Amino acid sequence: MPLGQRVGDKSDSRYCGIETEFSDDMPQVLAHNKSGGFDFVLAPL
Repeated sequence: MPLGQRVGDKSDSRYCGIETEFSDDMPQVLAHNKSGGFDFVLAPL
């Protein structure tokens, strides 16, 4: 899936991500964050 630039974003970054804690229910965590419009999710182990 290619990532795109956000319209109206004035920062140097073209992507928007979020860091979250690793969970036993990662599919739900990923679905929730994906529906929020984030391009990537970082979940440190």
